[in-house]
Amino acid sequence: MLVPAAIAAVDNWKYTPFVLNGQPVSAVTVVVVRFGTPANHDAEDRAEVGFQDQFWAAMDRAQAALDASKVSEAEQALQDAHNLLSSGGPAPLHNSERWQWAMSMGGLDRQQKRFDDAEQQYTVALGLQKDNRDSLEAAASLSAIGALYYESGKFELARDSLKKAVLIYQKSHKAAAKMPRVQDAYSRAIADDLWMLSKIAVSEHQPEEAGRQCRVVLDLRKSSAENDPKVTECERLLSAPSTTAP
Repeated sequence: MLVPAAIAAVDNWKYTPFVLNGQPVSAVTVVVVRFGTPANHDAEDRAEVGFQDQFWAAMDRAQAALDASKVSEAEQALQDAHNLLSSGGPAPLHNSERWQWAMSMGGLDRQQKRFDDAEQQYTVALGLQKDNRDSLEAAASLSAIGALYYESGKFELARDSLKKAVLIYQKSHKAAAKMPRVQDAYSRAIADDLWMLSKIAVSEHQPEEAGRQCRVVLDLRKSSAENDPKVTECERLLSAPSTTAP
């Protein structure tokens, strides 16, 4: 009963995006809406803001270490984040943080070729979205699982997960028709998964299916200013005689 009231209250606020070097960038914003006497919750609110600040700082360190392939630093940062989650109150309160941690831990395991451990973490991440199976977090989890299965040669499982992810992303892509930058992000996610589906088709000697997926990749990404190697690879694949038929 109180959730709609909280949403209605926040809807009246004016939000200004965080700006870095003159450009709006993504940032974690904690909004605490309390009912009752505000003074009764001051300590809880401060604790929650402190948790969020420390948790996301640890996750930023983990991602930077992962990007640089600094395994020990990534492991330490993820352990710090896990310790914060363990002492951060009831699990449902931090569902999104637990999802992000599982995804990052899965990424570390995947980078280290610990495929069974990575699959377990990604499955946990997907399970955290059981009440919202069409969420972007669910799509990202499915994409990660699909990529993992592809790398480990489990093509049928990879195809199933990637197709589910694409369906979710396509819904969001359509809904973001009036937001070009957001829609471009969805286009990139769809193209990444379709490109992987084309790679699976090539591995299974299905050139027509590979060509079909690559045509959509080109439709989505060819006009992008980015130098996308997936576009180059799809153009090369489509130039082969076996994939030129519509």
